[in-house]
Amino acid sequence: MNKLKVILIDDEQLILDNLTYILNQFENIDIIYKSTDPMRVLNYVEDNTDVDVMFVDISMPILSGLEVAGRVFNIDPNIKIVFVTAYDKYVMNSFSVNTVDYILKPVTHARVARTLAKLEKLVREEEKYRESLPELEIDASIAKLTGMKDKKYYVIDADDAYYIMALDREVFLYTKEEEFKLKNNLNYWEGKLKGAGWIRCHRSFLINTNHIKSIAPMFNSTFNITLMDRQEEIPVSRSYINKFKKALNM
Repeated sequence: MNKLKVILIDDEQLILDNLTYILNQFENIDIIYKSTDPMRVLNYVEDNTDVDVMFVDISMPILSGLEVAGRVFNIDPNIKIVFVTAYDKYVMNSFSVNTVDYILKPVTHARVARTLAKLEKLVREEEKYRESLPELEIDASIAKLTGMKDKKYYVIDADDAYYIMALDREVFLYTKEEEFKLKNNLNYWEGKLKGAGWIRCHRSFLINTNHIKSIAPMFNSTFNITLMDRQEEIPVSRSYINKFKKALNM
């Protein structure tokens, strides 16, 4: 099993430093980002796809750990959450997202070791499950998508769809003029539409490259995409930029 890619967030620097010190004693942990600022953490998660686990303090100003975890879940529901808290009264509310464990302060080496054992077991089980799945075949099913609008189901040609967006745990498909709600998450649709002119350009967006009108470079080495017949711009995040450029021969 590869090292777990971990991010840490606590509004108290001393506690953050202590957690860093403890986690650095485990060979299977790679701390890839840490901050006392929840917004910086959310921006990091938005732009990076290699996060496995987030250790987050529950009681923080501006955004609580529960709010941060909820937003992270919307960005990537696969990121596992470990809450760190001084108040066990929060624990019962912490399992509304992908929570693996909670640790009461003060954090100790022994308590972190139990959490990491739980994480390793979960990751191994997930890897075993993925290996047991048959490879996804690209077949006629990608030609049609079924979406819901006004309490009715509609069958949409994949070629007529412009983009698919994940928002607040829901997934929506957009055609030239209409919006439909889809079942399944964005990872599912990325797999189903692979090889059909669709590409993932952002954690929250899949686009049909056949409907791209223009691509505008941005100051931070990313792009904004304008689609034909649509006014909104679709972002290309840094973590998808190389794949995007390669797909479009840029």
